[in-house]
Amino acid sequence: IGLSASGVDTLILIFPYHCQRGRTYNRETLMMDYSRDPETPSIKITRPDASDWPAILTVLESANFHHIGGPEMKTFPLEDCFIALVRGEVKGVSGYRILSDRVAKTTLLAVAPSARQLGLGSRLQDARLAYMRSKGVQTVHTNTDDPKVIAWLERRYGFRRTGRTIPKVADFGDPATKEWTCMRMDFEDN
Repeated sequence: IGLSASGVDTLILIFPYHCQRGRTYNRETLMMDYSRDPETPSIKITRPDASDWPAILTVLESANFHHIGGPEMKTFPLEDCFIALVRGEVKGVSGYRILSDRVAKTTLLAVAPSARQLGLGSRLQDARLAYMRSKGVQTVHTNTDDPKVIAWLERRYGFRRTGRTIPKVADFGDPATKEWTCMRMDFEDN
């Protein structure tokens, strides 16, 4: 971690899946354009601003995560988010919360149906985990209601099920699933 000439935090991404080893990314704009094929769209992972909010809600609605302010997600601060831009349009969003100097949690992660299979979910996950780690976080918690996401988090990121579940209190995420599966990942183990 260091300071660039402009005084903005920089960080080295620690996940090798889509990142170039040793490359420095700016906190405000994690530019991850991995395209080598001219047919592959330009993808940029960055921080949102207030003008992105309508597009973010559209993406969240595709996963039934748009009821911000309700009992399942009281707030979703933009300063704790990353967005994925595909050809300049918001097509993915991820959130997190740093709970203490060593503990954080991921919040929402959603990708627009039209942009699935581009690796946006992985890129958004990589960005938020790298940022949390750069801030000294050691342990990350998450809750999910999707068995495919559970398997992905276990396989790709080393998350483990805690054995706990939390009953849903509102229609959020998969309406057929009535509870959240709690998971945890320690950076020291990965």
